[in-house]
Amino acid sequence: MSVTYQDVAINLGRPISDPLEQAQVTQWIAACETVIRARLGDLAALDQDVLDLVVLESVTLRVQNPKSFQSESIDDYSYRLPSSIATAAHWITDDMWRLLDPDAGGGAFSARPSSTADCTQWPASLGEGTYGPGWR
Repeated sequence: MSVTYQDVAINLGRPISDPLEQAQVTQWIAACETVIRARLGDLAALDQDVLDLVVLESVTLRVQNPKSFQSESIDDYSYRLPSSIATAAHWITDDMWRLLDPDAGGGAFSARPSSTADCTQWPASLGEGTYGPGWR
């Protein structure tokens, strides 16, 4: 299934009946897919259900906050949106990227599933002198 503006309307809980808004949402869907393709490659290689979920949720966030406002104040009332929602590239949050590419890992405490052997010979294992052959 490919996401349509009708899917976004259902997700929003309101109709998208204005032809200009329909065109805008359709363009945002295409833009979201382009950003995902640029980062992860061929969209056909991704889990299509997860891809549709991420596109749908990302575009819904964009419809709800098209100008990427982080906070708004009216008289003495103000509220603030989470920065991850307001600043995510094309409204694709880090959690959504992890859904699309769970093996991407990253971060200080990630582990690689495989590694190459460590072939470095340290001075203590070289014999002669402190720094190996020829060193004094």
